[in-house]
Amino acid sequence: MEATAVELPPGLRSSQPSGLRQTGNEAAKNSKGSEVSQHFYRSLKEMVGEMLLDTERNLILLRNLEFPKNELYVLFVLIIVICILGCWGTGNVIWLLGFRIKRSPFTVYILNLAIADFGLLTVELIIEVVWAVGGLKESLLHVFLGDVFQFVYNAGQFLLTAISLDRCVSVLFPLWYRCHRPPYLPTVVCALIWMFSFLLPGIHFIVCLTFKEKQDLIKYYQYTFNGFFCLPLMTISTLILFIKVCFKSQQRKRGKLLMVILLTLFFFIFFSFPLNAYYMIIYIFHSPVPYSLPYCYLNTALNSSVNPLIYFLIGRQKRGRPRESMEARLKNTTSVKIRL
Repeated sequence: MEATAVELPPGLRSSQPSGLRQTGNEAAKNSKGSEVSQHFYRSLKEMVGEMLLDTERNLILLRNLEFPKNELYVLFVLIIVICILGCWGTGNVIWLLGFRIKRSPFTVYILNLAIADFGLLTVELIIEVVWAVGGLKESLLHVFLGDVFQFVYNAGQFLLTAISLDRCVSVLFPLWYRCHRPPYLPTVVCALIWMFSFLLPGIHFIVCLTFKEKQDLIKYYQYTFNGFFCLPLMTISTLILFIKVCFKSQQRKRGKLLMVILLTLFFFIFFSFPLNAYYMIIYIFHSPVPYSLPYCYLNTALNSSVNPLIYFLIGRQKRGRPRESMEARLKNTTSVKIRL
């Protein structure tokens, strides 16, 4: 008995294979897409892993480099002397602005900046002393002091940026600045700066405390962010302030406050920014910079110590008593207003 082939209607005969073919094509496309995605993520993971590995290799290389001992001892003595003198100067500024001079929005920023400078100088002095007695070798104390240093270092940079932006807004929008700016704004900004500055150093210390190992990449993220965020904002705002005051100001003195900000920016670029640049070069270019880290810490100590000297010199009256107190000079510096 021969089997007879049953022919399906044209609609049914064509619909089923086409559906199967369509499903097969979609599956093939999905499989190709998933392969491409997996290949992309695999390549990205390998690239990031190589970057992290290169950074770790550079860290090991930097740790194995031996700094010349004689030069290191000279830097050690210089840093200690600068930190002691800087603590004395910033301590006087904190005392005067906190208890002797009438509070103003600008003095709120300067007071917080002096506190950050005093904290940085104190921590750096402790680090140098502990290093001298040989107790700062990859220990928990080393991690803690490093995170506290980064905390106050971040706060100082963000406060300098906030001061530059505040002065820039005061000349670009003078009416709003005098009439509509909330009086508590500087206090709120300073509080937010202190909290944000503590964020990554706090996370780094908790991670090191939990996993019992250093996580230097968190530190690199912070210094890289500082370099790309603070320096451009400070430079642009200070240049705008300089142009507005120099070419549109009606006063002859042009503002001692402007001179304070310009000098602060100058010292920031040449003294404070090199530490950011050091870690940015390692993180971005994966290339160590041997024998330069102690000089970066020397520059940060100079930057934190020089601010009271700026206030003292700028606040000096040309015609007046030959010997003015630091309180009088600080009042002269912080009471000058820029009027356009």
